[in-house]
Amino acid sequence: MDEWPQWRHGPDRNPVSKDLLVEVPERIQWLSFQGKQGKEMVTAGGRTYSLNEGLLRVRDAFNGLPLWSVKMRDKCRPAATAQGVLVSLDGKLTYLDGRTGQPLATFAE
Repeated sequence: MDEWPQWRHGPDRNPVSKDLLVEVPERIQWLSFQGKQGKEMVTAGGRTYSLNEGLLRVRDAFNGLPLWSVKMRDKCRPAATAQGVLVSLDGKLTYLDGRTGQPLATFAE
């Protein structure tokens, strides 16, 4: 199973997944009625991170259950890792824990 940690898949901007498990869809796993998604949605570590109208929502990628959310004032695209997500909070790059949403590290500059 492949992850989609950044917009356009990865740093090489090649929007082609390396997933070998997924085949032609035959059913819908779960729906998320959060409005516009695309550039602001990434996935890694079994979680989806979607930014919509200033709210970063995190869901379990397999069953769609909401895990946590955080209000964001800064406009940025999230970047995900297996352990968490990088976002801009209050003008600082912040690494949030993917399980809890708690800050793991903050980078001032």
